[in-house]
Amino acid sequence: MRVLREAVVVGTLDPSNEAELIAADPARPLLMTDINNRLANSLKTCSQIAFSAGPQTNLKTCVRGRCVYQAQRPTQSNEA
Repeated sequence: MRVLREAVVVGTLDPSNEAELIAADPARPLLMTDINNRLANSLKTCSQIAFSAGPQTNLKTCVRGRCVYQAQRPTQSNEA
């Protein structure tokens, strides 16, 4: 079973919502099955959701109309 070890934002593509975004809890792994369940019965295209999501998200994958986004993280410097 594949597990994502990074925070992701998932577009649910519900036709009753313009672009519902679900922020995954970065403290716990998010199973790919969780993502796929949230993206079932997608009606909008990935480009529409990417536009609605705004510039703070990057299109990560688009498979059969299912879109998964990765939130851009601010760059941090570890220099002392």
